[in-house]
Amino acid sequence: MTALEMVKAKLVGTDYERYISEENLLKAYINDAQQQATSIVYPFDETATLPDIPKYHSWVARATIEMIMRRGAEGQLAHNENGINRTYDGGVLSQSLIDELTPKGKILKR
Repeated sequence: MTALEMVKAKLVGTDYERYISEENLLKAYINDAQQQATSIVYPFDETATLPDIPKYHSWVARATIEMIMRRGAEGQLAHNENGINRTYDGGVLSQSLIDELTPKGKILKR
């Protein structure tokens, strides 16, 4: 299952279901999530690309949904209304999602 298929499946029955038909928007968010993952996994390699493996498809789908849910409230640090409290940590994604990925590096040769 691709990241796009996962995102669409996970949005069914939610308040964000209206985004399912906006495939170009979903693809843009997926691209952003893939870039975030690549910069986390390969922090020192600007030419790296994310491997095409299921682990990353799932992570990208969850990151995409998180970005969609924050749409219109990017960078929100606190919000309290009618018993609903929202607080986002800094950055594009939550720290718990970022912590799921392990950065990789290379041993330098002389």
